[in-house]
Amino acid sequence: MCQPFRCLHARKWQRFLRCAACTLWVALAAQAGAEDRDGTFPAPGPGERAPQDPVFHDDLQRGLVLIYSDQFETGLLALDSLISAHPDHPGPHFYRAATLQTWMGSHRFNSLQPDLERSVDRAIETGTARISLDPIDPWLDFYMGGAYGYRAYFEFERGNYLAAYRDGKHGIAHLRACLQKEPRLYDAYLGLGSYYYWRTARSQVLRWLLFWMADKRALGLDQIELSLRYGQYCRQEARLVLVTALYDDRQFDRARAVLDSCSDGETSHNLFGLYLRGLLEWERNDWTAVEASFRDLDRRLEQSPYGAVGFRVECQFRIARAISELNRKEEAGAMAHSALLLDEKRDSGKELEGILYTYKDIKKDLKHLMDVLDQ
Repeated sequence: MCQPFRCLHARKWQRFLRCAACTLWVALAAQAGAEDRDGTFPAPGPGERAPQDPVFHDDLQRGLVLIYSDQFETGLLALDSLISAHPDHPGPHFYRAATLQTWMGSHRFNSLQPDLERSVDRAIETGTARISLDPIDPWLDFYMGGAYGYRAYFEFERGNYLAAYRDGKHGIAHLRACLQKEPRLYDAYLGLGSYYYWRTARSQVLRWLLFWMADKRALGLDQIELSLRYGQYCRQEARLVLVTALYDDRQFDRARAVLDSCSDGETSHNLFGLYLRGLLEWERNDWTAVEASFRDLDRRLEQSPYGAVGFRVECQFRIARAISELNRKEEAGAMAHSALLLDEKRDSGKELEGILYTYKDIKKDLKHLMDVLDQ
């Protein structure tokens, strides 16, 4: 066997073993106990909303406007002031972590990861100390559940599956405790729903090993939608999470309806919302709209010092495909060539993968498009 083939064979087995370890983590989580109790939904009344955080409500309202209009640096300055005023409370540390995660994910860069993990660790440290003094406050469990969820995700991505399982178990326990103390804190269902949807959706490749584990994607989607309709602070995030999951589940019409239900102010300045809209336009072959959405997205990424090169390559590939479908073949070829040149500048060590498509797949599709256009 030649050396290159042995290396390829080894890489395939590494991917298989990594997937098997991921599946083991999911299976352990499935056996952690009493999942079915999360399947009973509350019945909020018309117009009902989750209660307000008694400490941070006004600051959170102002901060959310900044974050979901992509004004992350200004939002972080506000959160730093909040941390200075409440250094021993997990809330500001958690929201700082959430802001950093949203910022990096929407632009696909990773340079703030150490800062993000420090904020997560600080939220867990302060929350652990504070909850021992005030065990009846549901907001402490809410922040602890979210922080442990973040840390579980980081450990999972590094391949530390037992640590990820441990932190994930703590996160789910705190979210459940939050709802036991305050059943109307509907924001907690965003974390629970995300867990139930993605734990199954990301395990399909070894589904045959998981015949005992219930498929709870539908439960997860319903819980995320509950947080969207009745949450106090998570509604904008819940909308993006729900549309992403519905797209992943190929429920394109439902995803489009959810995205269209928001006001213009909630999405017009949000990069990830624009990306999702472009993908949904792609699925219904609305190539004129696809071109417009991804040209806008590419322009904004180019103007940002944080826009990932790989993200721009995907945008330009999708623009090229759209204009090729509009019979502007020469222009499409020039755009595809521009994307390939841009790819040469990409530093994968400084970028995050997209949640729905890997860069490898995008580049493969780009090269296929070039071959078609060259015929």
